[in-house]
Amino acid sequence: MFYIKKKIDNRIIIKRVAVCFVVSMFLAGSSYFLFSPVITKADSASGTAVPTLTVTQEINITSPGTVSLLPNIPGMTGGAATGAATFTVTSNSVTGFTLTLSAATATNVLATGAFYFSDYSATTTPDYAWSAPAAGSGTFGFAIGASGTNGVDATQPFKNNGGACNISGGTNTYNYCWRGFQGTLSSPVAVINRSTASGASGIGEQVQFKAQYTGGTGYYQTSGVYTATITA
Repeated sequence: MFYIKKKIDNRIIIKRVAVCFVVSMFLAGSSYFLFSPVITKADSASGTAVPTLTVTQEINITSPGTVSLLPNIPGMTGGAATGAATFTVTSNSVTGFTLTLSAATATNVLATGAFYFSDYSATTTPDYAWSAPAAGSGTFGFAIGASGTNGVDATQPFKNNGGACNISGGTNTYNYCWRGFQGTLSSPVAVINRSTASGASGIGEQVQFKAQYTGGTGYYQTSGVYTATITA
């Protein structure tokens, strides 16, 4: 019996080992990239939205309708009659509102047919106290009563210092500062100037009216229902 011994070439072995090493490294690297966690970088951005809404101004006024001046005036002996109208103004304006008054006719606004009470003579600067008309004549005028905010809403002509009207920084008091309606048809007169909103329930602004006839021998005021139309 005999054996045949094959000679092994060391170079082939080294080459095969090198190939196996390279293949192993390649497979190991591929596995790392396939199965390792993915690392990412997150970017962020922001923006804003600004909703805007405009609320418009509105105003409403409620008038009292017919105002009866009382007591009735005797047409021969004479007398005085008064009445008041409260206009309720509701406004949401942050800058407030202005209230003006105007008569439906240019002069002698309190009338029945061809007969009338003359307009009270004072205009730009009201009279602090009412002045009675001369014998045989009648007059009609108005004042601004103390308002719902203690008179601060009245315009300057209707503010007084206890003896005169049209006083800057004065006070609006009941039954003082009288004037007539003449000229207000074309130029309404501002009586209230409020600088803030009224509140949801509104605010009452009062206008006082007064008519007086002074009787005397040989004079009389024709009987009838005298009417004036005043717009606020």
